Amino acid sequence: MLVLKTLPGNALTRVRVWNCIDQCMKYASAAEISTAEAQTELLDEVDRTATEMFKVESSLESSTEGHWTMTRAGNRDESGFLAMAAEYNLHLYIRADIERGLVIFTNQAQRPLLDYVIVDYKKYPSVCELGSFTADEPVSSLTLVRWLLKRGADPNETYEDSTIWENVLAQARDISKNISISSNTRALILEYWSDIAEVFIRYEANPRINRDSEIGSCIREAFGEWVPERARELEKWIKRSKRRWTLIRKFLVPPLRTRAPLSLEEITPLPKLNRLKSINVPEPSLSERYRGQR
Repeated sequence: MLVLKTLPGNALTRVRVWNCIDQCMKYASAAEISTAEAQTELLDEVDRTATEMFKVESSLESSTEGHWTMTRAGNRDESGFLAMAAEYNLHLYIRADIERGLVIFTNQAQRPLLDYVIVDYKKYPSVCELGSFTADEPVSSLTLVRWLLKRGADPNETYEDSTIWENVLAQARDISKNISISSNTRALILEYWSDIAEVFIRYEANPRINRDSEIGSCIREAFGEWVPERARELEKWIKRSKRRWTLIRKFLVPPLRTRAPLSLEEITPLPKLNRLKSINVPEPSLSERYRGQR
């Protein structure tokens, strides 16, 4: 941090500044791991310092518009300091910002944060499980998944034609078929993903999605070979959930809505009255009319 703040004018190149920023982020990560505390003050100071430097130093100007983090080399899908911080092992810092309600990713208005956690956990280590049991194969943070679902995240929300629940099953299915991962590691990882799947089921993941598989069960396809006991347990949870959804008519499309009371003009006559109105009474014969006149 001190080096970043004291760089001489003739050393203020974009490459040199970014090297310093990268070192600051890595030191903050190491400090968080060793102290088990979020380095909020240090990281906020990095953001303030870099913001000011890129604002006033002409040597750091870029043709790229937007936040100063977009001046990094390479293509970036997201901008902003928190999105950049999520690319480092800063679990506690990012978790604290999420709990404060801060927006981590610039595209969160269109894409749910829970979807980032499930799909992009390898790109953003800060949303991986802290202290994952295998360094080579990180896993999405169950702690964060549970926290988001508990606070109202929708497991069935759709982004780019897939629900988050479908993405959970897809992630597990891909891992089960990934022959580059050893058998023992695959079993460990899928045991973990089965816990994520269970949490989703408990928080109203659509049970019918489970049928979208060549063998008739995404759960069995993803977990059956490697963690069969867990697969059977999850299928029991799915069946219970499906029965409950059917009972409360949650599968109805569109769902039942409460209709506003009808006005008097809109009220349709009762079927019996309709039938009476439609009866054709034959006219009396001449003899009947004559008797009536008498």
